[in-house]
Amino acid sequence: MIALHNGSHRREESEPLKLEHELRVKLEELRHVEFQAALEAAVRSTPSEEVRPEPTLDDPVTRRHVHAIQDIDEALARIDAGHFGVCIECGESIGTRRLLDFPTTQRCATCQEMYDHAFRHAHPTH
Repeated sequence: MIALHNGSHRREESEPLKLEHELRVKLEELRHVEFQAALEAAVRSTPSEEVRPEPTLDDPVTRRHVHAIQDIDEALARIDAGHFGVCIECGESIGTRRLLDFPTTQRCATCQEMYDHAFRHAHPTH
């Protein structure tokens, strides 16, 4: 079950289940879109005279879609395990709006900001 809070009040028992269902449907739809995009990118990156039994990850666009599919699968696994909606950094609930906007997110907004800041400093673009 999703560990969600709505402000300082706990959501009704049926609301997390409804939200969990809504997010699962959204994630499955996203997975389908990403899978189709990955296949199309792999086909575009394969020379027409060359026939490959399976698409490869040689193309960066294909890799991006495959990584998105992996993120979606991980989010679905977190739903199944009952850990979805809990920040992996601080253990607090991730806000409902954030989950609806970014259903594969693993961090609350505060922890994501700190993570992004640390990543930018560890990987400068200069």
